[in-house]
Amino acid sequence: RPHISHFINISLYAICGILLFQLLQVLFQNQASLFSGMVVCLFLIHPLHSEVVNNLKNRDELLSLIFALLSALYAFKFIDKQKWHYLVSVALLLILSLLSKKSNLPFVVIIPLMVWFFRKIEWKQLSILFGVLFIAQYSMKFMKSGLLEKDKTRFFSYIENPLFELGFWERIPMYFSSNLFYIQKFIFP
Repeated sequence: RPHISHFINISLYAICGILLFQLLQVLFQNQASLFSGMVVCLFLIHPLHSEVVNNLKNRDELLSLIFALLSALYAFKFIDKQKWHYLVSVALLLILSLLSKKSNLPFVVIIPLMVWFFRKIEWKQLSILFGVLFIAQYSMKFMKSGLLEKDKTRFFSYIENPLFELGFWERIPMYFSSNLFYIQKFIFP
């Protein structure tokens, strides 16, 4: 029943849009609603982002973004309200995000940077937040290593990743070529 899976993906994508709007509202302290709405609309209709709705396999991307955005929202709640139980939510949501997909690992640094640029806070609060995110990242690694069997090894082939068998110097032109391709598709879809 592909229509049910497609509906679930559309619903998760809508939740991503709602959470992104809420995060932008928190960042700008409810003073840029029109700008936030336009940014979210551009995010939702852009083909590079909307392709995650088309495929069931991309549900991990949707869930990972939902948990990462929630983690950022709770980080701002911790900073604004000074309630320590929000830090637990920040850590748990980041762990869920990273367990869904590792691609949101930069949120360990992005969340403290957002807090630093959009709120006037002390170094102590920022270091506590960064420490909690850092501990959450490493606890996720320990949980993940405990879930995997150590005697199982996976062999990669050229078909799965053409860069796997190349050396460092051969990867550099491919890196720039593929990034240029994606930047071009991002600007001119």
